[in-house]
Amino acid sequence: MRGKFKFILGSIILISFTAFALINFFSNKDNISFNAVILEVTENSILVRPDEGSSELRSADLISVAIREKTKIIDENKNKLDKTDLKANQKVIIYYDGLIAESYPAQIFNCHKIKVQL
Repeated sequence: MRGKFKFILGSIILISFTAFALINFFSNKDNISFNAVILEVTENSILVRPDEGSSELRSADLISVAIREKTKIIDENKNKLDKTDLKANQKVIIYYDGLIAESYPAQIFNCHKIKVQL
């Protein structure tokens, strides 16, 4: 009887920790962001330099950010912009899923949002 209780209690604790980890993982993916300056704009991507002090700068000094159909581009007032509004030397905030391909330049394939700072 006592062994059964320990097994059930252990199972409940394990399920609780797993659920918490999954909820935390999926709810925070849109909150990963960094400030950067656009160096170059191409048809489907932008090349950026992360600002000093960002953890992304420790990965690479240049990052190519893919712009896909699902990527939202907005200004500070949340007005929708088009990728043609992106220009070199603009300051932006890049929101992504946290994954950076370790190449040179580094690459972000899943950018959810780009906020242009005025």
